[in-house]
Amino acid sequence: KLQFLYFIVFPQKTQKKSPPTKMAIALYSNMLARYPYGFNMVQSGSVMGGTDAMVQKVQKKNDSYDLWRGAVMVGWAGLLSTPFHLSLWKFCDKMYPKTSLRSAAMKGFGTAIVFGLPTNCAFLAFTTCAGAYLQNKPVDTSLLAHRIRHDAPNMWTNGIAYWGLSNTFNFALVPKQYRIPFMALCSTFWMAYLSVLSTSNSSEKSSSA
Repeated sequence: KLQFLYFIVFPQKTQKKSPPTKMAIALYSNMLARYPYGFNMVQSGSVMGGTDAMVQKVQKKNDSYDLWRGAVMVGWAGLLSTPFHLSLWKFCDKMYPKTSLRSAAMKGFGTAIVFGLPTNCAFLAFTTCAGAYLQNKPVDTSLLAHRIRHDAPNMWTNGIAYWGLSNTFNFALVPKQYRIPFMALCSTFWMAYLSVLSTSNSSEKSSSA
């Protein structure tokens, strides 16, 4: 991951790599350029799926894997979050085209502050409703309301610091075509947090019932 992060931030430093590495980098860059939405959606969904699998492994003492939970998390990252953020970043670059640190900070913290809360509410609504649908169960509206009232504000305040700094670095130093891959790496810990959060309240409610 550190080598991949170095390549994303400093792509010009990879010119002296071996031919197989050059071919892989060229192929990767070509896929990003030709399919910016589709390729990044697959990439982000894969990262989320792998992260959720690791979180489930840590959370559970047995070897069972919750396929529905994993599918919901992959769906959120690949189908919704990635295309939204790609469009959002294009809009931010159009409104604030400068690449100075000040401009990057305005875009980075601005997006975290303005869009963080509605994005978190959408995540909680999607994971609750999609999880119930895939398991052929009715949506627990009381659980959904509890998550939006209690979890969304906490996610928002935590996300301002985490994503504000990450987005600032992203806007300031990372080339546009590599922003989603870079944020996919940054999102590993955040996805683990979301993955835990997506089921924590459900478990607490079940134990208290």
